[in-house]
Amino acid sequence: MYSTSDTEQLKADLKSMIVEECDTDCEADEISDDIRLIGEGLELDSLDALQIALAVKDRYGVRIEGGPQSRRAMASVAALAAFIQNPPAEAAKAAHEAGMNGAADTGDVSQNTGSVGSRA
Repeated sequence: MYSTSDTEQLKADLKSMIVEECDTDCEADEISDDIRLIGEGLELDSLDALQIALAVKDRYGVRIEGGPQSRRAMASVAALAAFIQNPPAEAAKAAHEAGMNGAADTGDVSQNTGSVGSRA
Protein backbone atom coordinates (compact mmCIF):
# COMPACT_ATOMS: atom_id res chain seq x y z
CA MET A 1 0.00 0.00 0.00
CA TYR A 2 1.22 3.47 -0.79
CA SER A 3 1.25 6.25 1.77
CA THR A 4 -0.31 9.64 1.11
CA SER A 5 3.14 11.20 0.73
CA ASP A 6 4.13 8.49 -1.79
CA THR A 7 0.97 9.17 -3.79
CA GLU A 8 1.54 12.93 -3.74
CA GLN A 9 5.14 12.43 -4.91
CA LEU A 10 3.99 10.09 -7.68
CA LYS A 11 1.44 12.66 -8.87
CA ALA A 12 4.11 15.39 -8.86
CA ASP A 13 6.45 13.11 -10.83
CA LEU A 14 3.68 12.31 -13.32
CA LYS A 15 2.96 15.99 -13.87
CA SER A 16 6.64 16.62 -14.61
CA MET A 17 6.70 13.62 -16.93
CA ILE A 18 3.63 14.89 -18.80
CA VAL A 19 5.17 18.33 -19.28
CA GLU A 20 8.42 16.77 -20.48
CA GLU A 21 6.94 14.08 -22.74
CA CYS A 22 4.11 16.14 -24.24
CA ASP A 23 5.84 19.49 -24.57
CA THR A 24 2.92 21.33 -22.99
CA ASP A 25 2.67 25.07 -22.63
CA CYS A 26 2.21 24.87 -18.86
CA GLU A 27 4.37 24.06 -15.88
CA ALA A 28 3.96 20.88 -13.84
CA ASP A 29 2.72 22.77 -10.79
CA GLU A 30 -0.08 24.31 -12.89
CA ILE A 31 -1.62 20.89 -13.59
CA SER A 32 -4.31 19.92 -11.09
CA ASP A 33 -4.68 16.31 -10.00
CA ASP A 34 -8.17 16.01 -11.48
CA ILE A 35 -7.96 17.92 -14.78
CA ARG A 36 -8.79 15.81 -17.84
CA LEU A 37 -5.59 14.91 -19.66
CA ILE A 38 -6.90 14.05 -23.12
CA GLY A 39 -9.23 16.39 -24.99
CA GLU A 40 -10.88 19.11 -22.90
CA GLY A 41 -8.86 20.10 -19.89
CA LEU A 42 -5.13 19.82 -20.55
CA GLU A 43 -5.94 19.40 -24.26
CA LEU A 44 -3.51 16.59 -24.96
CA ASP A 45 -4.09 14.49 -28.08
CA SER A 46 -3.72 10.83 -29.02
CA LEU A 47 0.00 11.16 -29.76
CA ASP A 48 0.50 12.68 -26.31
CA ALA A 49 -1.42 9.75 -24.81
CA LEU A 50 0.91 7.35 -26.60
CA GLN A 51 3.94 9.23 -25.25
CA ILE A 52 2.51 9.04 -21.73
CA ALA A 53 1.77 5.30 -22.08
CA LEU A 54 5.32 4.59 -23.24
CA ALA A 55 6.85 6.74 -20.51
CA VAL A 56 4.74 5.02 -17.83
CA LYS A 57 5.90 1.63 -19.08
CA ASP A 58 9.54 2.72 -19.16
CA ARG A 59 9.55 4.50 -15.79
CA TYR A 60 7.10 2.44 -13.74
CA GLY A 61 6.97 -0.92 -15.51
CA VAL A 62 3.19 -0.72 -15.93
CA ARG A 63 1.67 -1.26 -19.34
CA ILE A 64 -1.51 0.60 -20.22
CA GLU A 65 -3.64 -1.62 -22.46
CA GLY A 66 -6.06 -0.31 -25.07
CA GLY A 67 -9.74 0.47 -24.85
CA PRO A 68 -11.56 1.26 -21.62
CA GLN A 69 -8.43 0.58 -19.53
CA SER A 70 -6.47 3.36 -21.22
CA ARG A 71 -9.37 5.79 -21.01
CA ARG A 72 -9.71 5.17 -17.26
CA ALA A 73 -5.97 5.30 -16.62
CA MET A 74 -5.49 8.56 -18.53
CA ALA A 75 -8.57 10.35 -17.27
CA SER A 76 -6.45 12.55 -14.97
CA VAL A 77 -3.16 12.64 -13.08
CA ALA A 78 -4.94 11.20 -10.03
CA ALA A 79 -6.37 8.34 -12.13
CA LEU A 80 -2.97 7.64 -13.68
CA ALA A 81 -1.30 7.55 -10.26
CA ALA A 82 -3.98 5.15 -8.97
CA PHE A 83 -3.50 2.94 -12.05
CA ILE A 84 0.27 2.79 -11.51
CA GLN A 85 -0.12 2.02 -7.81
CA ASN A 86 -2.78 -0.65 -8.39
CA PRO A 87 -2.42 -1.93 -11.96
CA PRO A 88 -4.90 -4.49 -13.26
CA ALA A 89 -3.56 -8.03 -13.10
CA GLU A 90 -3.01 -8.15 -16.87
CA ALA A 91 -0.90 -4.96 -16.88
CA ALA A 92 1.23 -6.14 -13.96
CA LYS A 93 1.71 -9.58 -15.56
CA ALA A 94 2.68 -8.08 -18.95
CA ALA A 95 5.18 -5.73 -17.33
CA HIS A 96 6.67 -8.58 -15.31
CA GLU A 97 6.94 -10.86 -18.35
CA ALA A 98 8.53 -8.12 -20.46
CA GLY A 99 11.12 -7.57 -17.75
CA MET A 100 11.80 -11.28 -17.34
CA ASN A 101 11.99 -12.03 -21.06
CA GLY A 102 13.80 -8.87 -22.13
CA ALA A 103 11.03 -8.22 -24.66
CA ALA A 104 11.48 -5.33 -27.04
CA ASP A 105 9.14 -2.35 -26.91
CA THR A 106 8.20 -2.52 -30.59
CA GLY A 107 5.22 -4.80 -30.01
CA ASP A 108 3.90 -2.56 -27.26
CA VAL A 109 3.90 0.53 -29.47
CA SER A 110 1.68 -1.09 -32.07
CA GLN A 111 -0.66 -2.42 -29.41
CA ASN A 112 -0.82 0.90 -27.58
CA THR A 113 -1.55 2.84 -30.77
CA GLY A 114 -5.09 1.49 -30.76
CA SER A 115 -5.57 2.53 -27.15
CA VAL A 116 -5.18 6.23 -27.73
CA GLY A 117 -7.71 6.74 -30.49
CA SER A 118 -7.27 8.71 -33.65
CA ARG A 119 -6.75 12.38 -34.30
CA ALA A 120 -9.84 14.38 -35.13
